[in-house]
Amino acid sequence: AEVEIGKLSREIERLQVENERLLSDYSGRGAAGDAEVERLRHKLEILQESQDRLEKTQQARDKAEVEIGKLSREIERLQVENERLLSDYSGRGAAGDAEVERLRHKLEILQESQDRLEKTQQARDKAEVEIGK
Repeated sequence: AEVEIGKLSREIERLQVENERLLSDYSGRGAAGDAEVERLRHKLEILQESQDRLEKTQQARDKAEVEIGKLSREIERLQVENERLLSDYSGRGAAGDAEVERLRHKLEILQESQDRLEKTQQARDKAEVEIGK
C-alpha cells in the first residue's frame, strides 16, 4: 500500500505540473483547450481520491497490526498462564492422590481399631456372661 501511495503521489505531482502547463498552453485555444483541462482536472481529482483511500487503508492496516500485536501478546500471556495452571493442577493432583492414600490408610487403621474394640467388647461381654453363671 505504501508503494501504491508513493506511485499515486508522484502521478498527482506529474499531473499537477502537466495541468499547469496545459492551462498556460490552452488558455488561448478556447473550447477544445477547456475540455482538455477539464478532463485532466477530473483525472487529477480521481487520483487524489484514490490516494486518500489508500492512505486510509494504510492507517486501518497499521491499526489492525497494532491490535494483532496486542492480541498476540495476550494469547501468549494466557498460554503461559494455562501452562502454569495445568502444572499446578498436575502437582496438586499428585499431592491430592498422596493425601487420598494417606487418608485411606488412616481409615484402615481406624477400622482395624474399631474391629479390635468390637472384639474386645464381645470378649468382655462373653466374660461377664461366664462370670454371671
